[in-house]
Formats: sequence, C-alpha cells, structure tokens
Amino acid sequence: MLRILGALDIAFGLLGGLSLVSTWIAVHQRGFPYDPRFPYQLRAFLVMSPLEALFVACHFPVGVCVARLRRRGRWMTNLLLGSQFVWVYGWALAALITTMAGKSWALVGQSMAAVSGVGGMGTGLETIVAYPIWGIILTNVAYRKLYPLAAGGK
Repeated sequence: MLRILGALDIAFGLLGGLSLVSTWIAVHQRGFPYDPRFPYQLRAFLVMSPLEALFVACHFPVGVCVARLRRRGRWMTNLLLGSQFVWVYGWALAALITTMAGKSWALVGQSMAAVSGVGGMGTGLETIVAYPIWGIILTNVAYRKLYPLAAGGK
C-alpha cells in the first residue's frame, strides 16, 4: 500500500506541475485579466502560485521516500500533507474572514477567493479528492504495520 501512496504522490506532483505550468503560460501570454471588482487579484495570485509550486515540487521526494519504504517518508508525508491541508483551508478561511470584515477588507477577501481557482491549480485535484486527509491516515496506518516497534507497538 505504501508503494501505491508513493506513486500517488508522484502522480499528484506531475499533474499539479502540469496544471501550474499551463496556468503560468496562459497568464504570461494573455496577461493577468484585471477586474475592478477584485483589485488585489494579481497580488493574491503572486502569493498563492509560488506556494502551490512549492507543495507540488515537494511531492516528488516524498513520493520516492514512501515508495522506497524509508522511515523518513512517514514524517515527510505528515509534514507535506499536514501543511498543505492547513494552507488550502487556511487560505479559504482567510478569504472568508476578510470578506466579512468590512468594505476595505472585503476587496482583499474577494480577490483571494477569485484567485483560488486559478492560483490553486497545483493542489486542486488533491483538494477535491481530500488526499491530504486520507493520505495522512493511510500512510500512518501502513507505516505502523511496517515498523511496529518504531510506532510504539509491542
């Protein structure tokens, strides 16, 4: 099962990388569309997009470590998928809170929400299938069975 999860990590890295590159090419060729309703949209994209690229790039070494059944693959998976979970849902929560905060902050929150689809292309598929949640659970269960003494078992 760990080898399958490692292959999934690598596949999500490849798919996320392709999605991000295609988005960056489209933005570079056509320019970022300006909408006066979302004045901070480009700034939000410039914050979100590199962080998404970082998450996508980290899937490759994590996938290799998990597929090779290395012990460090467990904590690397927990770190990657846990931080990715916090990032994706934290971004959505920050967009919601700033949208409800007031007129000037509402523009920031609406811009963040508007960019979430375009800037979040790298981890979009993972978010849809809830991979950060079940990936952490399955990886920890499988590593616990593979290395019972290291996991605190008897």
